[in-house]
Amino acid sequence: MAYDVFGQIEFEQEERVYQTVKLQLGPKATDEQLNHQFWTEINSKRFMQSLVNLMPFYMSWILSTILLINRSYGKPALAIAIFACGFCEGMVQINYSDKGIQQIVG
Repeated sequence: MAYDVFGQIEFEQEERVYQTVKLQLGPKATDEQLNHQFWTEINSKRFMQSLVNLMPFYMSWILSTILLINRSYGKPALAIAIFACGFCEGMVQINYSDKGIQQIVG
C-alpha cells in the first residue's frame, strides 16, 4: 500500500533483494525472518545511498563554517543548524526516496 501512495512503478530491485535473502536464509526460514532480513537489507542500501549523496554537500558547509566564520557564537550555531538540516534531509531521503518513484505532480 505504501508503494501505491508514493507512485513506485519499478519493483525489480526489491524482488532481486528478496530472492537473494530467500536463498541466503534457506528453505526453513519463516516469512517473519524473510521480511525482517529483507527490510534490513533495503534500509541499509538506502542509508548508504543517502550518505553518498549528502556527505559532500554538508561536509563542505561545515568546513566553510569552520574556516570562514570568525565570531565565537557563530561556529557552533551554524554547525548545529547544518547538522540538523543534513540529518532531516537524510532521514527523508532514506525513508521516502527511490529511483523507481514516478513523479505524480509535475
